[in-house]
Amino acid sequence: MQLYYSTTSPFARKVYMLALAAKLPGLELVRANPLADETLRAINPLGKIPALVDGELTLIDSPLICEYLDDKSTALGNPGFFHNHQTDYYLLQRTHALADGVMDAAVATVMERRRADSEQSSHWLKRWHLAIANGLTWLETQDLGSASHPHIGTFATVAALGYLDFRLPDLLWRNDHPTLARWYAGMEAVEWAATTKPRDA
Repeated sequence: MQLYYSTTSPFARKVYMLALAAKLPGLELVRANPLADETLRAINPLGKIPALVDGELTLIDSPLICEYLDDKSTALGNPGFFHNHQTDYYLLQRTHALADGVMDAAVATVMERRRADSEQSSHWLKRWHLAIANGLTWLETQDLGSASHPHIGTFATVAALGYLDFRLPDLLWRNDHPTLARWYAGMEAVEWAATTKPRDA
């Protein structure tokens, strides 16, 4: 299997964390630049990461890739991270979706800030900031899992918070979300989180 990723993408990081936690064998990491990599575009017509190639099968979109890897993990006898057919399945998917939404808003904010000051939209920046703030407030009330018992929402939330620290440290999200901050402090040193910490490279 080949996972096309970058060291800065929170969505690719989410997939990579799950794969590490599942200890899936035979996963090859392929660094890709979604803005300039034609090889990636040949795999994913949207030109986005992550993308996964497993033999003749190519998958795009991080939730789908994560679910596929989770299926492969459970086939090896490991406990599942999606909790399929369990009573908390939809609650965990809600957590997953909330964290992904925070990531979407954060990435959009980063891209908008890279435009010239005169071209930036204050309307959209405020809207995305509100989405991030509200999303974090909701996440504080969710089952986020733990270092010893992670689930898909765990990986997604770690990826979201890590990206905020990496690209939007000025948001100071911990000030308004102390419960989330305490939870995250206990997750940062976990091997699959520490190994995948975002970085420019």
